[in-house]
Amino acid sequence: MQIQKDKILNNTLSTLYEKSRKGKDAVANRKTCLIVEGGAMRGVFSGGMMLALQKLKLANGFDNIYGVSAGALSAVYFASEQAHEGLHIYYNYINNNNFINPFRFLSTKPIISLSYLVDHIYINKVPLNTKKILEDPSRFRVLATSIRDRKSHIITDYRDESEILTGIKCSSNVPLLAGKPLQLRDHHYWDAAVTEPLPIEKAANDGCTDIFVLLTRPRNTYHKNKLIDFVIARHISKTSKTLAKEYLKSEEKRFYNLNILPNLLKDKGVNITIIEPPAYSAKFSNFEKRAEKLNQAAKDGEVVVYEKFKEFFPKP
Repeated sequence: MQIQKDKILNNTLSTLYEKSRKGKDAVANRKTCLIVEGGAMRGVFSGGMMLALQKLKLANGFDNIYGVSAGALSAVYFASEQAHEGLHIYYNYINNNNFINPFRFLSTKPIISLSYLVDHIYINKVPLNTKKILEDPSRFRVLATSIRDRKSHIITDYRDESEILTGIKCSSNVPLLAGKPLQLRDHHYWDAAVTEPLPIEKAANDGCTDIFVLLTRPRNTYHKNKLIDFVIARHISKTSKTLAKEYLKSEEKRFYNLNILPNLLKDKGVNITIIEPPAYSAKFSNFEKRAEKLNQAAKDGEVVVYEKFKEFFPKP
């Protein structure tokens, strides 16, 4: 079994390497993609992973990049070839009450301020290179939940900078905690994770054959904030009881995506490589603010990629 897994990883990494060096068309009939999981401040782990991929010069080997919830917030910097800059945002700019402030629950303002992060940090403090993304506007894709049809949508083919930034906010717009549904084009959106925590099947349906998934907590751990989930689900139910039920099934969907779906897709020629952070990340708070903890998490995320690929690529 291990030999088989190593062979699949070897083939997948070979495809990624060839594409990163010779262009998207270097390997016939193979399409690579990266999926980045959400998790608020736990996104610092996947941020470190993406920095490692950039240092290994593999970033350009991905045909598509999918960001889910907070995963979209960091994946966009990877898509713009600014993984290092995006990672520093976690422990230099948003580990404070300007971004996440539980006491705002007592007011009319959202606990999570996406406006502070996207409209201020991404524009004024750590400018996002949106021109790079617009060079290939269908490559970077974010997932968000449509209020109208109660389904997850892939948002892509951006027409301008405003659509990129709004799309990111839509994907990360946690019901209740981040505010009201946000509009982009003809739909109003909530966080992608309400309906689809990991778009592995969507990526396969898009034609992706070699899928890399970056997790922000170990695959076989469960989100345990049942009280918060109940409060959020109750809030969602005021708009849609269907979406509230979907939200409460998110952990079941995550387990299915990571433990059952890969075997089903393997029979169709789809290879899935899952990269997960260290075991302690299961207890890492979504709202962690201590710079030293965030910095260490980023380094640990970087290390797991080097360890995963050490037989194939030397550490830079």
